[in-house]
Amino acid sequence: MTPTQAVPDAVAPILAAVMQQHPAASPETLARLAVAELRALGWHITPGPTRRPCPGAAPTLETP
Repeated sequence: MTPTQAVPDAVAPILAAVMQQHPAASPETLARLAVAELRALGWHITPGPTRRPCPGAAPTLETP
């Protein structure tokens, strides 16, 4: 598994759980809730690049 696959694979179940727990939430609220959950789990979220990253670039979500 490459780093670019690892991040989506790790985040997908968290996003699914947040969406299931808050089915009527707006996309903006879901985004905030997902970020809060990721932070609670120890993730450090940093701003990503404004353009598509180069192949092999580090993911913008990092785990401890």
